[in-house]
Amino acid sequence: MSSAGNVYNVSSDLSLQGFDLSPEKAIVAFVLAALNYIIILFCNCFLLFTIITNKALHEPMYILLLNLPINDLIGSTCLFPHIMRELLFDTRTMSFSICITQAFFIHVYAVSVVFILTAMAYDRYVAICQPMRYTTIMSNNKSSDTRSKALQTCGTHLIVFILFECLGLFTIISYRIKDISPHLRKFIAVAAMILPPTMNPVIYGLRTKEIRVKGITFFKQKVFAS
Repeated sequence: MSSAGNVYNVSSDLSLQGFDLSPEKAIVAFVLAALNYIIILFCNCFLLFTIITNKALHEPMYILLLNLPINDLIGSTCLFPHIMRELLFDTRTMSFSICITQAFFIHVYAVSVVFILTAMAYDRYVAICQPMRYTTIMSNNKSSDTRSKALQTCGTHLIVFILFECLGLFTIISYRIKDISPHLRKFIAVAAMILPPTMNPVIYGLRTKEIRVKGITFFKQKVFAS
């Protein structure tokens, strides 16, 4: 057998399925994706600046929360630019190195979400069940309203956790169902990466009184200052 028969051409580019949209629908999807990415950047950065610039929010629960928008920015940034590129140019290719990099950061995002939510859950557990011990260990600053603050943020934390877990579960189930539409499967997979970064800052911003008040004050001072 000729040795030439054992020679294979290995391309550094990977072929992608694409979204199979008409040019008109692709433009609409691109605009929506760009707006969604802008909203994610604005909301998560606003939450970051609100916590960082307000000393009243420099407490253990908010320091832990600070990691969530950072992680959301990483997860959305590793996905949105590629989606918008494919919608605009429909190249249906990706270099192997970019694919590995994207997969790495997506896995970092997913694993980090679990660790962050777990740490926040433990923080809420200690704050609710052992409020005096919590303030002594975590901040050395006893506070009579520690339990009430913890209960307020506990519901918010539960909503975020359920949202993330349900989206992940739906994504796994969609690949186990043979008759499901490929478009729906792609939408579910993308939604699992899009909805949490979009909803997390909104949920925490609206449901957590301290963040809501400080955020509104910060926005008025910076935007409407004369």
